Amino acid sequence: MRRSTQKYIPTTSNHIYSVKYSELDRILTIKFANFAEYQYLNVPLGTYEAMMQSRSIGCYFWDSVRGEFPYRKLKANEDIPKKDSIIKKINPELAKLDT
Repeated sequence: MRRSTQKYIPTTSNHIYSVKYSELDRILTIKFANFAEYQYLNVPLGTYEAMMQSRSIGCYFWDSVRGEFPYRKLKANEDIPKKDSIIKKINPELAKLDT
């Protein structure tokens, strides 16, 4: 059975906002907290599964993906709000901490 995520899967990482993976193409797409988006090519399914099951997705990415696979940067969507602004809209009490 092929495992592909057509939609981004949100993460709890402070640095990685969401992830999607295509087993057929072996492409791991990562959207970072600053909404920069990269595709990592020829990523084995086992690497994707290990990252998603790891204790820290960000640490796993830095140790086992970044620098290990060819990548390409996708065009950033400047209209997408930053993760911090989304959190502040959800919880206005956090906005008060910045004042």
